[in-house]
Amino acid sequence: MKVDKELIEKIGRISRIKLSKEEINKFIQEFKGVLKLFSKIDKVKVEDKIINELSVKNKFREDITEPCLNEKEIFSNTKNKEKSFFKGPKIK
Repeated sequence: MKVDKELIEKIGRISRIKLSKEEINKFIQEFKGVLKLFSKIDKVKVEDKIINELSVKNKFREDITEPCLNEKEIFSNTKNKEKSFFKGPKIK
């Protein structure tokens, strides 16, 4: 994977985060470091059998029904709605 300025800017744009030039350069180096660590993990040989040392038990609880919110209550704290839906920005 090629890690460059364009990739970091795209990630920032999709995440709706404004990044300065310094932050972009910092994230390029950090992202390369993370990918380097994952490449080391990929090289580790593991056995086909994975043993879970923890005893896992299903935990059940009684279902409790409660009244639902109506549409007016749901949209009471937002201006970003259209008909009966939340409205968000378009993703480029």
